[in-house]
Amino acid sequence: MFGDRFARSVVRSRWAAVGAAVAVACGAGGVGWVAHATPGASISSFVNITPCRLFDTRAGGDTVGDRSTPLGTGETFDRQVWGTNGACTIPSTATGISYNLTVPDPMVTGFVKLYPGDAAVPNASAINTSALFGTKANGGIVGLSATGSIKLFNQVGPLNAILDITGYFVGVTPGTAGAPGLNGTNGVDGIDGVNGTNGTNGIDGVDGVDGSNGTNGLNGINGVTGAQYGRDITAVSTVVGGVGVPAPNDVSITVGADGFPVLAFLVPIDPLLPLNGDLTIVKCVDPACSSLVTPVSTSYIGILSHLTSITIGADGNPIVAFSDVAGALKVVKCASANCVSFGLDETLDATAALDPAITIGADGNPIVSYYDSVTASLKVAHCADPDCISVDTPVTVDPAVADPAVDAGAFSSITIGVDGNPVISYYDFPSGVKVVKCSDATCTTHRAPVTLDSAALGNTSIAIGVDANPVISYADINSQDLKIVHCVDQACSGAVTPVTLDSNALGVFTTSLAISADGNPYVSYTSNGVVTVIRCANTACTSAKAPLTVDLDGGVGSQAMAIGGDANPVIAYVDALATGDVRVAKLTHSSWTPYGWGR
Repeated sequence: MFGDRFARSVVRSRWAAVGAAVAVACGAGGVGWVAHATPGASISSFVNITPCRLFDTRAGGDTVGDRSTPLGTGETFDRQVWGTNGACTIPSTATGISYNLTVPDPMVTGFVKLYPGDAAVPNASAINTSALFGTKANGGIVGLSATGSIKLFNQVGPLNAILDITGYFVGVTPGTAGAPGLNGTNGVDGIDGVNGTNGTNGIDGVDGVDGSNGTNGLNGINGVTGAQYGRDITAVSTVVGGVGVPAPNDVSITVGADGFPVLAFLVPIDPLLPLNGDLTIVKCVDPACSSLVTPVSTSYIGILSHLTSITIGADGNPIVAFSDVAGALKVVKCASANCVSFGLDETLDATAALDPAITIGADGNPIVSYYDSVTASLKVAHCADPDCISVDTPVTVDPAVADPAVDAGAFSSITIGVDGNPVISYYDFPSGVKVVKCSDATCTTHRAPVTLDSAALGNTSIAIGVDANPVISYADINSQDLKIVHCVDQACSGAVTPVTLDSNALGVFTTSLAISADGNPYVSYTSNGVVTVIRCANTACTSAKAPLTVDLDGGVGSQAMAIGGDANPVIAYVDALATGDVRVAKLTHSSWTPYGWGR
């Protein structure tokens, strides 16, 4: 890999390695350098030229050369260098070129390789691209094929590329060897050498008689119990609740800056007053949540329906969105990363707000999508500061104009696109599962909502895939199916085909989506009363591994999933029938054999 360094090395196979001596050479083409080669190797001279553009694939007035379209994913682009091509004229005596390669405003993350036209694809890249950091350029040297061509290999597209030539190399004939020099005079005598080493030891004596046997050692400790059915699932971390205490019907989870889970849920404190509960936030102190920071809670009168949503603020402190019995949308923020205390709640919308989903915007401030049960619409509230002490006026996203026949915004999920603008998935009656892309970071304007599945009804979850396009999982209550959609562009404006991941998800309601380190989505959900996880077999999730059951006891209520600091899924769920406990299941990649996912 070139990285950000400039290395004068040519990879064409007939070039020899540069030797120890370098001399300046002058010629009609300009001043260059000559590398002293090893015996039997060819020698090349560098010719400086006024930089010229070989090609520019951008469309419109920027195009140079005969290509005006970006490079596709996995595409190899062959370009002739000898002769007049683009804005360059390079002689057929050239054996290599020095170049500057630019990728303008990439929308994808990957790499580009540059090599002679008749050579195999190298391991090293010429430049790495990032959708997050904008235009990038890198210089280097590359050899030419026997017919004077080069090739570019692009890993992820679409990607425009610009290549400027700053000079070229031509072969030179080495001069004849000079006459041998005269012999030098003899040096002075050296000093005496050091004494020699000692002689070898004599042969060993005969062995003595054997001693008596020692006493037996202590017994070793017992080994650990083997994992059941080849699984190594930690799902026994009881966070709150017990027999006789009403179970929370909702739980949300995120992962702190230390890689450890943080949970939020509302616990009823009296079976006779199911709307009166304690908002509880729990910070785990290890990846599996086997031990906890003392849970912190405060009493609120809340509506027990998809109540809480938790994320990590720009300062590393957890922040929770929830709704109270009056329907007010509120946010409360922890005073530290461990959340041993938190401040006063802040009201974002005083009307009837349900199903909040919270994330952190590109400006570092929280932004919440939610369902307004009075106007039957999807709304977005953007905080004007990181602590939500002040808030912008909530924006109605769908429907844009009140319509008694439309009930939009339930089961929403929100994330931030690679352009810094929010993307929201949600359910709309009667239009089905939909997605909408905001046109700015605060969602004051947005694109037209797009219907993904007009027949579906159920909970949604959204994330951004490795190709920068949204991925949405949803629980279709109508068909009892778990489904997923991978958008073909950042706004989900292109046609999509939903993929059914589980066609036997009886009682499916909640779903949670996360992207693994290898780019393949994970989806957790409740099916037949148990927590289940599916791992997609590829980034587009056109196929998936067999479902993996996390909790075999049944009676599971709400569940939510995140990717832990060790890059493995961690799931929080409510054991609604057995104990009323909130539990955490930590999965490891090796745990998915032999039954299910495999490595």
